[in-house]
Amino acid sequence: RLGRYSDALADFDRAVQLRPRSYWGFYQRALTRYYLDPDDDWKPDLERAHELATAAYERDPSDMWNLFNLALCNLFVDDGTAADALYTEALAAADELARREALRDLDDYLLLFPDNAQAARWRERLEEG
Repeated sequence: RLGRYSDALADFDRAVQLRPRSYWGFYQRALTRYYLDPDDDWKPDLERAHELATAAYERDPSDMWNLFNLALCNLFVDDGTAADALYTEALAAADELARREALRDLDDYLLLFPDNAQAARWRERLEEG
């Protein structure tokens, strides 16, 4: 949000090195790489993030933080049906803090994809509570 994407990319590179089983570092690095250059090789990071978030969901489907993050990954990989199902499930269990975090994450996503109507709809639903 501050425009320091090259610095952020270096931070996400380090995060992935430190926590190679955390989907969030891979997801953020994919978003940052996409922002810097949509033609860059960002897809492997997104695929890894999706893979790790899916595995976390399979281990604990009640983890609402992971539900929101997996829904976001599904938006990015254009699986709208899965994203809708996950957002619906997460919203039913979410507290105020989780909704605010999910809103912030959707805001970041919408910076890159401002015309994504599905993300905008979910943003509105999360705001409504």
